[in-house]
Amino acid sequence: MSLRKAEASCRHSSGIQQAQKQGYERYEGDWNATANQFEGKWEQGKAVFPLTWKRAPPIANASQTLTEEDRKYLLAYLKKTGDGVIQSITGLSQAQWTYKPDPSRWSVAECVEHLAMEEHTLFAAISQQVVKIPIPEGQARGTRELDERIVEYMLDRTKKVNASEAVRPHGKLATPADGIAQFSKAREETVAWIRATQLDLRGFGTANPTFKSLDAYQYFILMAAHSARHTEQIEEVLSSMKR
Repeated sequence: MSLRKAEASCRHSSGIQQAQKQGYERYEGDWNATANQFEGKWEQGKAVFPLTWKRAPPIANASQTLTEEDRKYLLAYLKKTGDGVIQSITGLSQAQWTYKPDPSRWSVAECVEHLAMEEHTLFAAISQQVVKIPIPEGQARGTRELDERIVEYMLDRTKKVNASEAVRPHGKLATPADGIAQFSKAREETVAWIRATQLDLRGFGTANPTFKSLDAYQYFILMAAHSARHTEQIEEVLSSMKR
C-alpha cells in the first residue's frame, strides 16, 4: 500500500486529544477554544509536520449535505472495488490462500486481513473524527479531478511502502471464507453509513502530506482505491503460483 490510511484511535477530553491515528500517519493535538482552532502535528514515519485547523465560521447554507451525484459515485466505486476483492478470493483453495511467493511478501490471506483491518480503522477515523474538522476558511472544495488523482496514485504499485505494525496481518483469517466474511462486514458498514449520512463530506477534512489536504469524501475514495490496489497484489500472488 502506497498512500497511508487511518488507524482510528481517537478520543475527546478537554479537547481533541488525538484527532486521528493511522497505520502510517498520525494526527495529534488539542482544541484551543480561545483561538477557535485545532492545534497539533501530523506525523508520517519520522517526519513531523505542524497541523493547525481553524474552525470555519458558520456558513449561509448550513443545511448543505452530500450531493446525490457524489453519493452515487462513491457508492458505485465502493461496490466495484469491494466486488473486486471478493471475486479475487472466491473459490480459492487453502494452498492458494496461504501461498507466499517468497518470505518477504504477503500471502492472499495476509492481504485480505490487512484490508479488513484498514477498512475498520479508516472508517472509524473518517466517520468519528474527520467529519468534526471543518475545512479551513477559504479552502476550495474537493473536485472529481482530485478524486481521480487519488485513485491513480493508489493504483501505482511502483511506490512501495511497508505497512506499520498496527495494520500488519497476524494470521487471523484461516480460510477464504473467513476473509470474505471479515472484509464484507467492514465494507458493508462503510456502504451503509454512506447511504444514510446527511453530512457534507466535502466540508470536512485534514491535512495530507501527499495531496496537501483531503476531505472526508476523498478519504472514502482512498479507502476504496486501497482495496483495488491490494486486489492487484492478490492477482500477482496467484499468478506467480501458476508459473
